[in-house]
Amino acid sequence: MTDLYMDLEWFFNQELYLIGYAYSVTTVNLLYDETLTMENILAMLEPVDGYIYFYGPDIGMLEKSTGLDIRNNYRCINLLKVFRDIMPGMESYRLAAF
Repeated sequence: MTDLYMDLEWFFNQELYLIGYAYSVTTVNLLYDETLTMENILAMLEPVDGYIYFYGPDIGMLEKSTGLDIRNNYRCINLLKVFRDIMPGMESYRLAAF
């Protein structure tokens, strides 16, 4: 099974400028500038037959930016929701707080 771990960054106008992703702890890939294309995003998703792990609104932003229906075509795990469920009452759920 191939899982995908991803993190997106975007400007205040909600334009994506960086996608960081990995299939394992040893290999990290970046899409930015001229490499941030639909072709490369599809290539990033192609090997995934496991789960997509992300934090917060990243999948929604990727769907909005690309028009892809990721949540209905992949098994997605929002780690922010997981942390809120297993660690209720934290003052902050920002990654920097962990």
